[in-house]
Amino acid sequence: MAYDPTVLLAQTQFTQPDGFSFDLHKAQSGRNIRHGFLKTPQAMATIVIFPGMSEFIEKYFELSRELQSWGYNVFIFDWPNQGLSTRYLSETMRRHSLGFDTELVDIYEMLQHVLPKNQPLYMLGHSMGGHMALRYFESYIDPRFQKLAVSAPMLDINIQPAILKAIAPTLARFFVLIGMGSSYVLGGRDWDFNFHSKNAEMLSHDEPRNMLHRAWYLRNIKLQLGSATFAWLNEAFLSCEHLADPAHLKNIDVPVLMITAGNDTIVDNKTVPHFIEHISTIEHLNIADSYHEIFMESDTYRDIALNRLKEFFTSS
Repeated sequence: MAYDPTVLLAQTQFTQPDGFSFDLHKAQSGRNIRHGFLKTPQAMATIVIFPGMSEFIEKYFELSRELQSWGYNVFIFDWPNQGLSTRYLSETMRRHSLGFDTELVDIYEMLQHVLPKNQPLYMLGHSMGGHMALRYFESYIDPRFQKLAVSAPMLDINIQPAILKAIAPTLARFFVLIGMGSSYVLGGRDWDFNFHSKNAEMLSHDEPRNMLHRAWYLRNIKLQLGSATFAWLNEAFLSCEHLADPAHLKNIDVPVLMITAGNDTIVDNKTVPHFIEHISTIEHLNIADSYHEIFMESDTYRDIALNRLKEFFTSS
C-alpha cells in the first residue's frame, strides 16, 4: 500500500505557521526565486535561512515557528533548481547547477530587494546552504548581516571509498567537458519513495522528522528532486576548493557559530579544523552521535543545537 503523508503533515509542528506568506522574486537572470516570510511583532532581527541541497521551504516550518517564538522574523527561499523556484532543465528531477557563483548572484540580488530595511539580519545555513552562507560572507560586503550560524556545513563532500573520493573531481570535470554535465552522476536517478531509504536512517534518529522530506515530495510532486548531475558535482568541488582558500576565509569577519554532527555521513568534517584556524571569529559546537540533519534530529540532539543557537543569536 502506498504511503499516505496526510497524517504526518497534519501534525501541528509541521504545518504552515500562522502568518507565513509566500512570494516570488524575478531575478535579473530571469529565474523566479520562491521565498517565504514569517513576520514577528517587534522582531529583534530577521533570520535568513539558506536551505540544504534538494530542500524546500515547507521542510522548515517547524524551525521557522521556533525562531519566531524567540522574537525573530524568518525569511527562507528555494534555491534555483530546487523547490518551486525555476528549474534549469526540462528533466526537472535532476539537481543541476549553472554555477554556485551564479546562484549566489541571484540570492544576493533578491536579498537586497525583499528584506526589511533598518533591521539587523542574521543568517542560518544548513549543509549545502551552510556552504553557500559562508561563500556569501566571503564574496560580498553586506554590513546588514551581523551574525552567521551554519549546521553540518558542506565544507567537503563525504564520498566512500577513499579511492573514489580521490578521482571524483577529475571524473566530474571530464563528464562536463565531454558535454555530459546535465547527466546524472554515476548511479544517479529520478526520485521515488525508496530514493532515500539506503541512507535515510543516517540522516536523523527521529522517525517523523526523517519522513518529512519524503512526505512533502508526495504531497507536491513539483518539489521532487533526484540525484545530482555531473555539473552540480563539479561545481560543488570547485566551490569547496574556493571556500577553503585562507585568502577567502579571512573575509568572513562576523561572529560565526558552526554546529557539526558527530556521526555525519553526508559531508566530510575532516576540514573543520582548517576553517577554525582561518576564521578568527568562529565558534565550533560538535554534537556527538548526531546525524546530518541536525534540525530534523531527535530532541536529544536537536535541543543542544537549538539552545546554543538561541544563545548565539540573542547575545550582544
